[in-house]
Amino acid sequence: MRRGFTLIELLVVIAIIAILAAILFPVFARAREKARQASCLSNVRQMTTAAMMYLQDYDEVFFHRYFPAVSTAPVKQHWVQSDGQGLLDPYIKNNQVYRCPSAKTIVYGYGYNGALSYTVELAKVKSPAEILIFVDDTWGGRIAYLPANETTGAPNLANWGANFANPAAAPFVWGQNTPYGRHNGVVNVGFCDGHAKAMTPEVLWADATNKWYRDW
Repeated sequence: MRRGFTLIELLVVIAIIAILAAILFPVFARAREKARQASCLSNVRQMTTAAMMYLQDYDEVFFHRYFPAVSTAPVKQHWVQSDGQGLLDPYIKNNQVYRCPSAKTIVYGYGYNGALSYTVELAKVKSPAEILIFVDDTWGGRIAYLPANETTGAPNLANWGANFANPAAAPFVWGQNTPYGRHNGVVNVGFCDGHAKAMTPEVLWADATNKWYRDW
């Protein structure tokens, strides 16, 4: 007659399963996040391509983060809007492109480089392959905002750097958004020459002045 498992044998099997689960679940989670990161990078590429198309149509002048760009005037149009009427929407037909698949708690997952939002001409961007347009952002979209001066766009890197040094602790304050490596520590970035790539926050921050702002 075949005997059943003893209690000790069952406990051993359960323990083995628990150990395997503890080993494999993080691997599966990282694999899923890698897939989401690839989807996010595709979004950033599409937004960056849309920005290049916008530049071609508007004399190679970058768009404002919102229009009209006067703090006392009612905002009529943002660069991204949920109603499909954003400044880039003529070039992006799917509003889901603005939504990072890993940013579950915010409407939008990307920020626009606020330093470009002062009618900057593309020709004046000295190294377009090094100046970012879009980046994974914690605030929920519209602006990755480090300019301290509404007129010149001069950056306040001290404040932005303090936030960026510890994204998890960054306060959600208007005008102080934080690029965030939500994809297993990787942040997706789109640049002024039209390319997009993934990089670590450490690399982005190490060259923050050059990647965000030049004296144009």
